[in-house]
Amino acid sequence: MKTIRTIVIATLLSAVMICGAEKANAGEKTIGLRAGYNTRTEAPIAGLFFQYQLSSYFRLAPNVEYYIRHNNTDGLSINLNTHFPISLGAGSHAAFYPLAGLNFTAWNLHGIEEDSDDVTTRISRVGLNLGGGFEYYATSSLKLSVEAKATLLKNYTSGTFSLSIGYVF
Repeated sequence: MKTIRTIVIATLLSAVMICGAEKANAGEKTIGLRAGYNTRTEAPIAGLFFQYQLSSYFRLAPNVEYYIRHNNTDGLSINLNTHFPISLGAGSHAAFYPLAGLNFTAWNLHGIEEDSDDVTTRISRVGLNLGGGFEYYATSSLKLSVEAKATLLKNYTSGTFSLSIGYVF
C-alpha cells in the first residue's frame, strides 16, 4: 500500500511539472482573494492579497485577513510577507515558496468583562509570520495557491491555513 501511495504521489508531481509554464518574472503582480481557517479562533478567515515579484526568486506579499467571529472572538490581521518561490521544474506551472514576514493583529474579545460598558475588549499585537505555500498557474493570468503559516504573537500565537485565487497581471 505504501508503494502504491508513493507511485501515485510521484505521478501527480510529475504531471504538474510536465504541464509546462513560464516562470514568474520581475514586475509580475497578482491580486486576489483568500479563504481559510485560523486555529486561534477555530473559525474561517476571509482576506485579500497582493503580490509583487521583485525578482524570479523574491516577492513582497502583503495581505489582510479577517478572522470571522467565533466563541466571542474575531480579529483583523495585516501582514507584510516575503515569499521565495522555487519552481518545481523547468517550464513548470507550479512552485513551492517559504514565507517570512511581519504581522499586526487586533483581536476583539466580546463580552469578557460583564460589569463594563464597553462591549468589546481589544488586544493588539505585533509579531512574525513563518510558513510556506504551494502555487499553481492554471493559466497565464490565473494563479491558485494553498498556504500554511504560523503567526507568532505574545499570548496569541496561531496557525492559519488558506486557499487563494488570484489574477496575474
